[in-house]
Parts: sequence; C-alpha cells; structure tokens
Amino acid sequence: MIPRLLIAILRNLARSRTRLMITVLGCTAAAFVTCFFLAAQMSLARMTQAAGEDANVIVRQTDRY
Repeated sequence: MIPRLLIAILRNLARSRTRLMITVLGCTAAAFVTCFFLAAQMSLARMTQAAGEDANVIVRQTDRY
C-alpha cells in the first residue's frame, strides 16, 4: 500500500513541475520571512534589555507654546 502510494505521489509531482516549484518556493519564502521576523523580535528584545530599566525618557507636549 505505502509503496504504491509513494509511486503515485512521485508520478504526480513529476507531472506538475511548475506547481511543485511554486509550492516549494512559497514554503521557502514563508520560512525565511518567519525566521527574519523572529530574529528581529529577539534582537529588539535583547537591545531593550541591554539598555536597562533605569533609562529616562523625556516627553514634550506638542503645541504647548
């Protein structure tokens, strides 16, 4: 059963190469974007933590004059 199913899967993949390539490229792009945003999030968290909690923020009100 499994070898016949595997043969059918491989035959269908060989017939529709364009769809296979689009699917593979789409999955690769999705994995890359996910890794990029996770790395950016972790990097920002590390920078914020390294800055420390004792940093002062000065806020000015606009159009106060």
